[in-house]
Amino acid sequence: MKLRDYIIRRIFLFIPVMFGLVTGTFFLAHVIPADAARAWAGPFAFQEQLETIRITYGLNDPLHIQYLN
Repeated sequence: MKLRDYIIRRIFLFIPVMFGLVTGTFFLAHVIPADAARAWAGPFAFQEQLETIRITYGLNDPLHIQYLN
């Protein structure tokens, strides 16, 4: 009975911890002054390639839409 209660408690604590981890990582990635599209494409990418990456991955969307995606 006590082991079952411990496992259930740990599962319920897992949810807010994961929410906090994902939220913190997301906002920390947006605070860093770097262009995610440039990081994915490389330093020698053309502007058209960067725009394609931004559109494909939704980097032009508002923050709340990016977070939900």
